[in-house]
Amino acid sequence: MPVTRRCLIIGGAGFIGSHLTEFLIKKGDEVSVLDMLSSGAFRNVASFIDKSHFIRGDVSKAEFLEKCAKRIRPQVIFNLAATNLLGSMKDPRRDLMVTGIGTINVLEVARKSHFVERVVFASSGSVYGEARYSPQDEVHPLEPTSPYGATKLLAEKYFRVWKELYDVSYSSLRLYNVYGPRQDYSRQGGVIPIFISRMLKGQRPMIEGSGRQKRCFTHVTDVVRAFALAADHPQADGLMFNVASKEVCTVLDLADKLNSLLGTSIEPIFGPPRLGDIMDFRPDINLAEKKLGYEPKISLDEGLASTIDWLRKDEADGASSRRASRTS
Repeated sequence: MPVTRRCLIIGGAGFIGSHLTEFLIKKGDEVSVLDMLSSGAFRNVASFIDKSHFIRGDVSKAEFLEKCAKRIRPQVIFNLAATNLLGSMKDPRRDLMVTGIGTINVLEVARKSHFVERVVFASSGSVYGEARYSPQDEVHPLEPTSPYGATKLLAEKYFRVWKELYDVSYSSLRLYNVYGPRQDYSRQGGVIPIFISRMLKGQRPMIEGSGRQKRCFTHVTDVVRAFALAADHPQADGLMFNVASKEVCTVLDLADKLNSLLGTSIEPIFGPPRLGDIMDFRPDINLAEKKLGYEPKISLDEGLASTIDWLRKDEADGASSRRASRTS
């Protein structure tokens, strides 16, 4: 298969980034991955990327990033480097370094080079904050309620400025509750794999708050297709897009769906609301549909089933590795 372009994926060994890496390699692109491995893991990409195309490093280090870019000469940079909501609350300075300073570094690489044709940024629906109206479209007021949302918004502002001043081509995708295989299911992970992991062990899932929070859980394969569309489509330049599923589900509904798929009847337990959490987190995706041709294809039931299958295997493999280490 001929190489169509050179791509650099920052955060490419993480949950979403590894799926994007795999997708673009299968598409025929020459892909390099830069990742700190703070939340990502090389094992996420080990089966489909050569080690010569993997770089361990920090996007917040400007000189290091410039040297990498000059060597790789990427035509497209996908910037998925980020912390998460909990991480931003615990260490907002680190969140600012990764998302704020990291974004400036990426933009400066694009500005100074003659080879970067577009930067695609992983933003978040968290930039909107609590809903003034639902579903939220791209002109909804921007009032983030967490450091994570605030730095994503800051990064978007930088992109707009670099576009206006230096004509740097970019597109920003505001993501909503992405889930699927390879997602962290520790306490720092997403609600779906955490619930599945606990329920597979017969443990009760912990719902933070009332459980009536409205979500549009979006399967990672749909998100990856949106990234590819944003990199290719001429109408994506300079725009922000909501990327999500159209299915609305409360956290209580999620627990019920998982019980049905697992054949269990485990009642959740309730804890205090999470700081910075948003009750009504539902996007309008019309702009992405019209401009990009984006269409979510994976239903929630289908996506949950595939995630359950992956997590069962991952936990079984982990148990086998632990047994082997004890006997070696």
